[in-house]
Amino acid sequence: MTNFKQYFSKIIVIGFLILLGINNVFRPIDQNHQLINMIGLMLILFVLLNQLKSRFFNKNK
Repeated sequence: MTNFKQYFSKIIVIGFLILLGINNVFRPIDQNHQLINMIGLMLILFVLLNQLKSRFFNKNK
């Protein structure tokens, strides 16, 4: 189950990076666009922090 979670979170991160890249290429930057980028980056950071936490706790056990 944990392997599936990590795999799924990696897919989400890669998908967001691709979406943000497409948005940056094809859209002019406006207010809403910056908000979407911020939300995407926050989600990516949140997922990465969760992965680091799980690895750290697994090492302690």
